[in-house]
Amino acid sequence: MPVPIARRRLYEEQVRALAGVADRLLSLGWPEEKVARHLVDARNRLKIVARRADDPAIVALIEARNFARYGHPVGPTADQLVARYGSWSAVIEAAARPATLS
Repeated sequence: MPVPIARRRLYEEQVRALAGVADRLLSLGWPEEKVARHLVDARNRLKIVARRADDPAIVALIEARNFARYGHPVGPTADQLVARYGSWSAVIEAAARPATLS
């Protein structure tokens, strides 16, 4: 069952809004690592909330895939992302960039 477009768009807007959160936190003097970790946690909370409206069977498949790939049902951790992208600033950018659905 595909994700309804309006719900997906809302999720994507919320993820993009994390860039503004990052800008504010950085302007307050937060270190990049702390901002990146905060954004990854915030995005994971958005995923959890968004998945509440999905078919539980689909969510179970998504979570099983994520657990097998990342060891966590929601998705990659901040540490896994910094290892993948190479810097905390790249993690900040990635956390505020919604994945494209294919």
